[in-house]
Amino acid sequence: MLARPRNAPSDHRPVSADGLAGRASVIDGDTLEIHGTRIRLWGIDAPETDQLCRTKDSDHYRCGQKAANDLDAFIGRRAVACVEVDRDQYKRAVAVCVVFGVDLAEWLVMSGLALDWPQYSQGAYAAAQSEAKRANLGMWSGSLVEPWALSRLQKNRRIACWLFRSTIAMSALFRIADAARTSS
Repeated sequence: MLARPRNAPSDHRPVSADGLAGRASVIDGDTLEIHGTRIRLWGIDAPETDQLCRTKDSDHYRCGQKAANDLDAFIGRRAVACVEVDRDQYKRAVAVCVVFGVDLAEWLVMSGLALDWPQYSQGAYAAAQSEAKRANLGMWSGSLVEPWALSRLQKNRRIACWLFRSTIAMSALFRIADAARTSS
């Protein structure tokens, strides 16, 4: 029986009759693929692959890439078993996944490679995160921006850039229209 974190939704269900189990490909620090199905690990957020963090000496490193690489090394060639607990906005399965009895999300948080995402986990991995932070593991050995905050900032920047470009385009159109009116 697959263990479920105490705060995971209780109406979890296998994705299909044969469930989601098998050899996993790591897509990024919190996303796997098994038999062509994308699976987002429940209750955590790992940095995006290109996200930078700082070491204790303020050197930049790709903490998202490190999370993905370390997760891949931890899983190795072992089978991963997942139980879907939800679907995300991209229609990916959101699941609790284990390898050899170890909850992958908890392992990532305990290693300082991902963060408990209380908005979804209701703090299921908060104790693991506190321990990683106390021990200065992974991202906690330096400084970081929470992945969900960085994502929100990037989305707002994209919107601001689009609005800026739209404003410039509209200004140009108004200038052309004004020029056409004055020359007529």
